[in-house]
Amino acid sequence: MRAYKGLSQHFLWFKTCANGIIKKIIEYSFFVARDLIVSSRSKVHKLPVRRKIRLKNQRTIRTIVILAVLTLAISWIFAPTLRLIKERSLNKSLKQQLKKVYSTNVDLRKDLKMLKTASYIELKARSDLGLIKPDEIQYYVLTKKIKTKSKPKVKTKKWYEKTLDFIEVTFVK
Repeated sequence: MRAYKGLSQHFLWFKTCANGIIKKIIEYSFFVARDLIVSSRSKVHKLPVRRKIRLKNQRTIRTIVILAVLTLAISWIFAPTLRLIKERSLNKSLKQQLKKVYSTNVDLRKDLKMLKTASYIELKARSDLGLIKPDEIQYYVLTKKIKTKSKPKVKTKKWYEKTLDFIEVTFVK
């Protein structure tokens, strides 16, 4: 039984219960009276007596509450697990990125050591700046670049131009 904190709440509870009981009695008496009238009028065609459909409200409510509690419990259990799985995948991808950065860093250090050598500096000075040693003579070999004739570009029509051409050819005569 529920404990109510006052006479007014108790009265409301009693009123709702009484209304429900009165409705059920009226509904039941209506169906019984109807069945009696129908059966007395037509003795040849016996209609099946309509029975009161009982809703198992308590079982339904209990089932819904149990399912809701189970769903809530499962979500409480699996939410941290899903978060852990996401963090592990993020950690794995970050480790792969770190390995790539380390390998790039090693390559850049090798390039830096090579760039600091005297032979590389001399090569760059000769090729880019055109510098020579005092006892050398510099020659430039000029090559004539032959331009090939490019094919004229075919201008393709846009989709709406193609559609208009199709309509014009098909429907306009």
